[in-house]
Amino acid sequence: MNKSYTLLLSGLAFTTSVFAQSTYADIYNIFQAKCTGACHTSTSPSGNLVLNGTQNAVYSALVNVTPTNPAAAAKGNKRIAPGYPERSFLFRKCNSSFDNYYEALESNEGAAMPQNQAALTPQEMEKIRQWIYFGAPQTGVVIQDSTINDFYAGQGMVPLPVPPAPNPNQGFQIRLGPILLEPYREVEYFKKHQLLLPDSLEVNRVEIFMNTQSHHYIIYKFNPGSSGSFPDGLRTPNQSPSGIVTTPVIIAQYNKDFVLPQGTAFKWPLGTTLDLNYHVINYSADSIFPAYTYANVYTQPKGTAQHEMFSNLILYSKYNNPAIFNIPNNGVNKTFTDTFAQPSSPYIMNLWQLSTHTHKWGRDYDVYKRNADGTRGVQLYEGFYDIDYTFNQGYYDWAHPAVREFDPLEPIFLKDGLIHEAVFNNTGSGTVFFGLTSNDEMMLITVMYTLGLSTGEKEHTTFENSLNVYPNPSSGKVQIEYAVTSGELIDLSVYNILGQKVFTIFSGQMNNGVQNAMFDLRSFGLPQGQYILKMEHSKGFETKKIIFTE
Repeated sequence: MNKSYTLLLSGLAFTTSVFAQSTYADIYNIFQAKCTGACHTSTSPSGNLVLNGTQNAVYSALVNVTPTNPAAAAKGNKRIAPGYPERSFLFRKCNSSFDNYYEALESNEGAAMPQNQAALTPQEMEKIRQWIYFGAPQTGVVIQDSTINDFYAGQGMVPLPVPPAPNPNQGFQIRLGPILLEPYREVEYFKKHQLLLPDSLEVNRVEIFMNTQSHHYIIYKFNPGSSGSFPDGLRTPNQSPSGIVTTPVIIAQYNKDFVLPQGTAFKWPLGTTLDLNYHVINYSADSIFPAYTYANVYTQPKGTAQHEMFSNLILYSKYNNPAIFNIPNNGVNKTFTDTFAQPSSPYIMNLWQLSTHTHKWGRDYDVYKRNADGTRGVQLYEGFYDIDYTFNQGYYDWAHPAVREFDPLEPIFLKDGLIHEAVFNNTGSGTVFFGLTSNDEMMLITVMYTLGLSTGEKEHTTFENSLNVYPNPSSGKVQIEYAVTSGELIDLSVYNILGQKVFTIFSGQMNNGVQNAMFDLRSFGLPQGQYILKMEHSKGFETKKIIFTE
């Protein structure tokens, strides 16, 4: 029996493995036994698909190859689409009664497979599905036979019920899973998910469903042009390229319906690709756990919302310094306090939703407005509140932290920002540091907000009609014209939507009253989106929004 279990016992993790041949080699043998009798041989290749060739030849004929069936090709199917069982035409042809969640074959997509031979067993179908989920690799073992066999031999836990999907004219459903987990196994995966949108749209509600054993589920959105750096299929956190290439959309630690305030929406342009991040644990000692997530995404036509909704994860700033972020196992409360602020930002963060996140040693988490002098202001979040933030329950539930929503939205000057403070108490077997597993610790807050310019700041005097940008919107290359008194010291810089300076165009003394400059956002490797051009001098500042699009 091939086994590969990661066991978490007394805080210690260890792995045992017995290696088998590659998963693809097993799948190749399935096709040889079930699909080459009369349909997919070199002499009579049904659908122009030959499956009785060499392993290399069959792989090349399957993976990322458009089927010859026009109806399937029109849906964007591949014979095998790495990461997408639902878009893999060969999987759909073999599906039959294996899992009725997947779209049934239409009459113009031909008959089910295999024909005139025994149907594929659930174990064989599951192996193919898991292989596809893990990116359809040609080498390596993505799942052990014993895991699949145990699951279908009565050791499988009951799957999460499939929630009703939105009406097709209201939205769509995204499913991730099943991911089959052996006893005591803990995993965190990312999965790129191309939406294949017919047009740009707005999202005004996202309803999340996941297993109770889930640690978190986050939907990220790739910045334009960055998803190609990621492999298809499930990947671990260390398989992600460095740099900020995604932005969070939905951050959920349990089932929740995110209904955005009236007049706001997430904006998903044509070509949007998501990154699905799922962290889950099998606490069972003897059963195979099928982990699932579902997201019901409700949409509206582009241009409907007045304000764009944004999300962010704000980590404790010294999380990666073990000398600072460490929690000894002495049973004594240890408090960490941190500031989030963007001193140069011209924005107001209009806060809609606020929540917190720790692992099992978290005992309290509070968030405050930060005053201009750096001191604590009004308390925005009390960690002892219940899940819906309706009453103080007297303790912090780290697994189900409260989510507070503000109506009306709470304005936060980003130049002042927030103060967040967490309390931990470690009674475990050793000192705990920052990390991704449930035996490590984390400290972060999650926020959802709209943005506005802080035009009412009393400490600044703005000056008008001295800064111009054109064309705007642009494909990246813009001409700017700026004018202040000759001899003034100025700073002309570009900021992202979080108020972070991304580069400086000019900083120094104005030699003449009027200047022109040309710059190209693409040359700085910046993704498409909205930016702020800001000019500061002794009398104040002026800003202009830059829209960088196709």
